[in-house]
Amino acid sequence: MKAFLILFISIGFVQHNFAQNEINCTLTQIQQAEKVKQFEPCILAASNFILSKPLHDKDNKINEYSEMINAWMTATPDFTFVINAEITELIQKGDNLLLFRIYMASQARAAIESKKENMELALKFFYDYITNSTNGVEQTSKVKKFISDYSAGKLDKYLND
Repeated sequence: MKAFLILFISIGFVQHNFAQNEINCTLTQIQQAEKVKQFEPCILAASNFILSKPLHDKDNKINEYSEMINAWMTATPDFTFVINAEITELIQKGDNLLLFRIYMASQARAAIESKKENMELALKFFYDYITNSTNGVEQTSKVKKFISDYSAGKLDKYLND
């Protein structure tokens, strides 16, 4: 009986923790909201989720959360998000097309965490992601150039439109 009770409590604890990791907002809610600021905690959680997964992860939530982030980025009056031409070059070929969602998640996370448009921080999150070998980012010449430029502190061309 004692073992059964411990098992039951353990299962409840695991389920409770799993439920806390779920993001409690939807794309439709964000698109229909008058004030999208209320969704910042969800967008931050979605960004962190995406940035924690390898580039080619098959989890369906990645696409769902990417759509939520894009909807929020379009709707928020508090921040302006720009896709830099240099970054566009970096993410437009082959397997690295999926880096677009990483770049957008990096921008959203940086804006929400710093409470301002903060491309330097967004580039740091993006750099950390693409240099983590477990994320499976194809190290193209453009990716290597970005890594080299970031390491050397040459970020101007990635910060300007």
